[in-house]
Amino acid sequence: MMSGTSLDGIDLAYCHFWENEAQQWQYQLLKTGFFPYEKAWQQRLGQVIHQNAIDLIHTHFEYGHYVGKVIHQWVQKEQLEGQVDLVASHGQTIYHLPEKGISAQIGDGAAIAAQTGIPVVANLRVADLAAGGQGAPIVPIGDRYLFADHRYCLNIGGIANISYPNQAKTSNQEVQMVGYDICGANLILNHLAQLIDKPYDKDGAIARSGQLYPPLFEALNQEPYFAQMPPKTLGAKWVRNNIIPILEQYPIPISDQLRTVTEHIAFQIGQSIQQIEDQIIQKDKAYKSSQESLLVTGGGAHNQFLIERISAQTSLEVVVPDRATVDYKEALVMAFIGVLRWLNRPNCLATVTGATRDVCGGAIFRF
Repeated sequence: MMSGTSLDGIDLAYCHFWENEAQQWQYQLLKTGFFPYEKAWQQRLGQVIHQNAIDLIHTHFEYGHYVGKVIHQWVQKEQLEGQVDLVASHGQTIYHLPEKGISAQIGDGAAIAAQTGIPVVANLRVADLAAGGQGAPIVPIGDRYLFADHRYCLNIGGIANISYPNQAKTSNQEVQMVGYDICGANLILNHLAQLIDKPYDKDGAIARSGQLYPPLFEALNQEPYFAQMPPKTLGAKWVRNNIIPILEQYPIPISDQLRTVTEHIAFQIGQSIQQIEDQIIQKDKAYKSSQESLLVTGGGAHNQFLIERISAQTSLEVVVPDRATVDYKEALVMAFIGVLRWLNRPNCLATVTGATRDVCGGAIFRF
């Protein structure tokens, strides 16, 4: 189960994992489901950061029961009774303040287990935080074992984040991953689209019709976060506090704002990749970036104009996979993280989060 910063709904992925004779992980993404939030839940989750402690705990438990009911109904609908070994729930992030050692996700695992009758792995980030990490990103463990055919894995959700092996040539079993959040993405684009009563900019069509506004482009790129070195992560609060106020300083047409933000996102992604490539070339003079690929998933992968602008910023082959992988890769990886927790194997990487060591994160709830 995955629910992202956009608060659009719950992603469910029914997956099968196994290790082959070479002890390499294999997977099948067998069924997927998306459940948009009811208006009341969408509003409640959007305001939860303003609740007092008692109301917050109440929402945590009620949201867990709500998620559990959604999963139970979906399992019945898809005729999966007795076939699901465990549920891995990411929950809904409400606070992500890594500078304070805080990353909080609501959705009580015990409540989910009570509603489904299936063992649940939840609280996936807290062990990494306890080990001194930022609690994010956690998806690179899946990129390491499930998507190693691609040099880079880029996810464009509310935030754009990237993961990659920290050396040029290595085997799937030896690779050390690095990953970090690059910039705000759909959180900004959707905010602008909603100002003109659109839920989002379909295919980037409005952005394509607009004009780049250099003063805004430069102001966005001067945000201090972009000069920081990894490990580093972002959250919705950073977008609200640091990016939206910049947009409000430039009362230009929304089409021009969308175009400029799209160019900003593509530019930051291109800059990040180029910096990584330069570091690799210093270590391996024979390395050829043109032979490598960039896998793009998340809602932003459906934004054709954004993909075009990213392609213009890099020499890598930009690969947008099948729709199920685009939309459910994060849910797939949450399931994989749950499997690793069930097997008591590391499922969060210190080289990504800055923790003192790899950890096996997540609490198991049984009923």
